Amino acid sequence: MKFQFDGEYHVLSKEEMDGIHRASLEILREVGVQIPNARVLEMAAGEGGEVDREAQVVRFGPAVMEAHLERRREAARRAGEKAAHYRGVPSDTGGPAAQPHEVTGHVGGLCTMCWDMDLERTRRATCDDLRAGTRIANHLDCVRRYAPMFTPSDVPEGTNDLHVWALTFLHSTKPATGGYILRESSVKPLHEMAVAYAGSAAEVRRQELFHYLCFLSSPLRFQADALEIALAVHDLGYPVHVGMPMVVAGATGPQTLAGALTLGNAETLAGWVLSHAFNTETDYGAAAVTMDPRTGIACYADPRRTLLAAAALDLSRYYGLPMAGAHLSHTDAAAPGIQAGAERVMGALVNAALGIAPTTIRIGMLGPSGQTGCLPQMLIDAEICSMLNALFRGVEVDEERIALDLIKRVGIGGTFLDQEHTAAHLRSELWFPTLFLREHFNEGGEQVLQRAKARVRELLAQPEPHPLPEDTEREIRAILNRAIKALA
Repeated sequence: MKFQFDGEYHVLSKEEMDGIHRASLEILREVGVQIPNARVLEMAAGEGGEVDREAQVVRFGPAVMEAHLERRREAARRAGEKAAHYRGVPSDTGGPAAQPHEVTGHVGGLCTMCWDMDLERTRRATCDDLRAGTRIANHLDCVRRYAPMFTPSDVPEGTNDLHVWALTFLHSTKPATGGYILRESSVKPLHEMAVAYAGSAAEVRRQELFHYLCFLSSPLRFQADALEIALAVHDLGYPVHVGMPMVVAGATGPQTLAGALTLGNAETLAGWVLSHAFNTETDYGAAAVTMDPRTGIACYADPRRTLLAAAALDLSRYYGLPMAGAHLSHTDAAAPGIQAGAERVMGALVNAALGIAPTTIRIGMLGPSGQTGCLPQMLIDAEICSMLNALFRGVEVDEERIALDLIKRVGIGGTFLDQEHTAAHLRSELWFPTLFLREHFNEGGEQVLQRAKARVRELLAQPEPHPLPEDTEREIRAILNRAIKALA
């Protein structure tokens, strides 16, 4: 049988979710959300919002929000989107239809810092780091679709997102997406790059290469430049997903977990309405984090933050909507090591236990706040993916694998080492690590980090790939150069 999850873990009761929902509606009715853009304010008014144009604030009454929630649930049903249960009614996740759990790798993080494996310290990320991260990802089986690892600092001001997209498209051998759009001026050239890469605007849409995540900036406001980018992408006819708040408990939200959940929930509800105004549907995307008061750093792997993610999943089920993802495989470690591995595995296992599929390992990302990328950590994390998938593969049972005749033939005190059955099933039944070797250290075994470093050097010594046709490569470089000149 494949490894399946036949039950659910819950953090919040039905009564507690009712309380959070009521408080969220009151926040949206009495406080509202600030939208510093006249056009988006009018779009919000068109969705039933009460607009205070002088304060640039929109408020949503309970009846408006409930109507939008029911509309969003109906859209999810029509689209066949999986929601675990509706308004606290338990789901049926077991049975023969249950799918085996899978762990995949996600590289994207656009880290501004790089843990330099030669200096063994953190520094600003560069274009060389971005190219190297892309080339390492090309070799990782757990990475199905590549998103860029680094945001380079060694480029002209205002062009780092342009370089990110161009270098990603030029060097990734996996299906690629360019990452975030950081400026309104970047929208047109980045769209041109995506069209050149995919071959047509229709193919860009099919591959979902071009869209914008318009994050809400807690508490309860949007940034003006984010709204400008959202409108530019929308006017080109591409999706704009609005909301996805990341409340920091004790900083941009209440210190209490319940308070942080309530604020993030209210912001998520507002995001659903505004996403609909942009002709897009958005999943439940609240991702609150905790803060270390000694440093002010947002913690992504704190066990209390894990509780916040589990509670967000409860709320997504409460509303009957799919969860955008819990991002539980982060680490707060500032360097590769035991802490990074322990936090990564803990988060992945909790993610699986909660039934969020697939579990996604944040390949190569280190703390604090996911700002640092690390090439050796990419390989270590890929090994963790492989290890967890060996677990979730489960036990296959059939007559051949039960091996009754073999057991009777070998009999009492015999050995199975010399049997053809053993050789035939060796590779399919065992897990063979590449970094986590089973050697005695005194007999020459290396440390995992040193093996990962050596493997990085081996991969980067191989010829650099050129996955695109020459004319496509020239076109993307020309688009980049024109955009840089226009900014200058």
